[in-house]
Amino acid sequence: MRRLKLFLALALAASVCVPTVNVTNVTATTTNENVVEISNATELAAAIASQADGGADGQTWVLSAGEYVLTKGMIDTYSSLKINNATGFVFPITANNLTIVGEGDVTITSDYDPNTGNWNGQNFVTIGGNGVTIENVTLKANYNTYYDGTNKVVELVNAKDLTLKDVDTVTLESESGKFGGSIYINTKDAGNTVLENVTLSAWVSAGTVTEGNVTVKNLTIDFTDNAYAGYYSDTYGYAWNPGVSGSNVNVESMTIKVDDKTNLPQQIAKDVRDNTTIELASDITLDEGLYFVGEDDNPVENLTINGNGHTITASDTFHTNSYGQNNLVKFDKVENAVLENVTLETNELAKHVLDVYDTTLTIENVTLDHTTAQSGAPLIVNQSDVTLKGDVEFVTGANSWYAVNVDARDQEASLNVDDNAVVTFGGDTTKLPVFVSNSTGTSTVTGLEDLGNGVYGEVAATIGENKYS
Repeated sequence: MRRLKLFLALALAASVCVPTVNVTNVTATTTNENVVEISNATELAAAIASQADGGADGQTWVLSAGEYVLTKGMIDTYSSLKINNATGFVFPITANNLTIVGEGDVTITSDYDPNTGNWNGQNFVTIGGNGVTIENVTLKANYNTYYDGTNKVVELVNAKDLTLKDVDTVTLESESGKFGGSIYINTKDAGNTVLENVTLSAWVSAGTVTEGNVTVKNLTIDFTDNAYAGYYSDTYGYAWNPGVSGSNVNVESMTIKVDDKTNLPQQIAKDVRDNTTIELASDITLDEGLYFVGEDDNPVENLTINGNGHTITASDTFHTNSYGQNNLVKFDKVENAVLENVTLETNELAKHVLDVYDTTLTIENVTLDHTTAQSGAPLIVNQSDVTLKGDVEFVTGANSWYAVNVDARDQEASLNVDDNAVVTFGGDTTKLPVFVSNSTGTSTVTGLEDLGNGVYGEVAATIGENKYS
């Protein structure tokens, strides 16, 4: 029920108004016309209540170290502030050119529980002003009983030029898992919106952005043990992906941490962005293939999958995916990809362990185990450039064609073994190690001995009675 409530809540356009309460006379210290020094929650509430556009130079709130807890009584003092014709927000920002900066260890939170899915109660920080900057603070969203946690920690509404820099968010725990609130860029024109050095245990959604840009720099999403891991919708897919969406989003660097609760193919790979690192925090079992797919004229760039020593395996219910294939992992039209520190293991329901097509890929410290697969090979290199580094092992089984196939198709394909790499072929050693298929393109193998007849590998390996076919 909690997940259904959140799904419906994100689609709401209406809001609930609350009665207007007069602002108290408490004020923060103003050192000059543009800088307001704030040292406690009462002063913060007063600043929120009396906020005004900062003009050309902007208004800056400087928060001294400490925890700022906005109570219901404080929230009532500015409950008449409007964003998108709604009132009653927990932490509304309506002014333009406002900067909020923490000095030292600053945490902003609230103990108010709105217990509602209405829009004005969904968010912790709601921003309706242009040119707002929040820097060097930790945001802990208020608990909302309706969600058994929280919904959005920050929402930008019909505004632009937001900057979140050096902002951490705090995870709230529930029976369903952890969730610290999403960042929702809910506007058509984002202007120059920047998320830099931001951490959260949710996702960033920017699917409504059609003008301006959202730039992501060093964003870390911890999606482990997440309350909404595995929950996604094709209709509202962008809102549920723990990543970012929209053609106006530029990811310069983003890390997503996942575990076995995450639906890795649907929630992560389906809309993967450039310059993304995916880190495994546990072993992963897949019900369908994990496919990273770009476009012919728009490949995914700079994608890293770091297994951290864990294993990705096919489940007992592994099935053909939406691409009509049943390989365990595939890179398709990806430039400068890295697969490292992981074991990939198929079963009798899967085909190739790793299928690489039209991709540049580095494989480092990886084991590809094809022992029980239905057919195929541990590694297929189709019109791709693959480099092996570190310790790489190919394990064949009774149904394996060979360990590696290099096929240029009608273009080029290459398998390159780094000078310091240690490549081993295990399992059924009657199977060929590296086989180059006949094609109209050019296939090359470097760093492995040419055993003749298009076969490459190590002479020490036993490949049938005659060593090679």
